[in-house]
Amino acid sequence: MYDVQSFLKLVLGLDDPWFVKTTSLDQENWRLDIYIDFAKGSRFACPECGAAACPVHDTVEREWRHLNLFQYEAWIHARVPRCKCPEHGVRMVEVPWARPGSGFTLLFEGLVMFFAGMMPVAEVAETLGEHDTRIWRIVHDHVDKAVESQDLSDVTRVGVDETARRKGHRYITAFVDLDERGAVFVTGGKGKETVADFAKFLCSHGGETEQVTDFSSDLSPAFISGIGESFPEARITFDRFHIMKLMNNAVDEVRRSEQKERAELLVKTRSLWLYNPSSLTKEQQEQIERLADPKNNLKTARAWRIKLALQDIFRENAPWSSRLLMKWYKWAVRSRLEPVVNFARTVKKHWDGIVNYFKSGVSNGILEGLNSLFKAAAAKARGYRTVRNAITAYYLVAGRIKLEFTNPFPATHSK
Repeated sequence: MYDVQSFLKLVLGLDDPWFVKTTSLDQENWRLDIYIDFAKGSRFACPECGAAACPVHDTVEREWRHLNLFQYEAWIHARVPRCKCPEHGVRMVEVPWARPGSGFTLLFEGLVMFFAGMMPVAEVAETLGEHDTRIWRIVHDHVDKAVESQDLSDVTRVGVDETARRKGHRYITAFVDLDERGAVFVTGGKGKETVADFAKFLCSHGGETEQVTDFSSDLSPAFISGIGESFPEARITFDRFHIMKLMNNAVDEVRRSEQKERAELLVKTRSLWLYNPSSLTKEQQEQIERLADPKNNLKTARAWRIKLALQDIFRENAPWSSRLLMKWYKWAVRSRLEPVVNFARTVKKHWDGIVNYFKSGVSNGILEGLNSLFKAAAAKARGYRTVRNAITAYYLVAGRIKLEFTNPFPATHSK
């Protein structure tokens, strides 16, 4: 039979010279305090250089929140030695159950990170009975470490897009490895400077700007300028999803203008013209076919047909697609539908980047999906108070980072 101290030493996986000195159980407050000590005369390795057998100079009292033991909130207490290294002087010894400077054990932090990947930090804090700022500190530390440990020497195709972290035009910008389908760099704000920041980050993590062959972006002048300056060797492909969004906006402008005169046909039809025909119900498909009948002579129907033609060109993505796009442009620019004409001129202005899609095949489709994951998490969390919280949350739900945890208390018994 084990006594309490021996039992706790076993389940905590403590090795010499550490041992459980005593315990204190507060049943009224559902709290268990475990006091750990080290054997008299013990010597420790210097945390700076690893020099062995350094004598103890003095000790500092510390405590850490641990995983609950049964129904009791568990706390570990220890007098942590400061050893005297011949080379580095007095240094605080690193305990095996917690990170330096942390008020939680490694196993508790592992549980926090497990929960943080599934629920908002506020819910994690409530579940574990901790203040959310302390939980955020744990999450930040582990995510920051994972971000900094990335090897980006294999990143060649990148997508960039900004997304709002909360209402009020507060943005973060994500740079995604399109091949590994995960964010490798997320920063606050949007615009040209974010691209320069990514270039610095890439070069400091094993990569080079020259290795990036393709960039997928929207038509933002700031992104275009930033990519041109920081990644001069990269081919820019303008995201087809963004192009189609602008085309949809043009169709909707035509509808809203025409609706003033043809309300009997166009009221409450917005979704019919914007959704893909395959996404419509059978009744909606029959309705739009009736509305698009040439006898109705709807300008909106003409704009809609131009949109479908552009959509088919992107969907087919054939070697001759650039020629088809030129034919489409000539049709659209002569349509006498002002919003469509303006959009066609935008296509012409950004021609090379749009045509590059037929060569590179890259798009921000992956980014759109990752942004959706982040927005869903942000909605569940009711927004993020700080930019840092938003960036950390993005890495958690959509990052390429790898969060790894090792058991600090390995089994000491044989099976």
